[in-house]
Amino acid sequence: MITTPAFALTGTVNDNGVRLREEASTSSTVLKSLSNGTKVEITDTLTDWYKVSYNGKTGFIASDYVTIKDDSTYVQVADGPLNIREKPTTDSKKVGSLGNGKVVKILKLIEAKSDDEIAWYQTEEGYIAAEYVVPCDDPDRKAPPPTSRWRRVP
Repeated sequence: MITTPAFALTGTVNDNGVRLREEASTSSTVLKSLSNGTKVEITDTLTDWYKVSYNGKTGFIASDYVTIKDDSTYVQVADGPLNIREKPTTDSKKVGSLGNGKVVKILKLIEAKSDDEIAWYQTEEGYIAAEYVVPCDDPDRKAPPPTSRWRRVP
């Protein structure tokens, strides 16, 4: 089973007439034209494209036309220590770790593509496995996260 994070990043369309496309290509079918200020949920990131959900439709928007609000998404470590990796893979070099209850800002989501992969979040320090964190709406939260069934990162 593919692990899906508990939430997606929120983005805002930053131009008028931005095309929501069926695939990540300028030659792909246009599903909808979105106006400046439209909110979309970013569920995956590709080179120069975001996979988004808008009003029940899933499609792709060129990343230049979506702004991710700096303070929009935080997560809290549910079972620490959680390794911070140089790249979004467990084989990547460990560049740090986060203790249980630590709150961190998310910059980008990298979704799992198959049952053999896990989803990752990019942070300012590196990459963390998405399955070991929980959403956090208060970046100043100091209390430990609720008891959970999460397991420790290898």
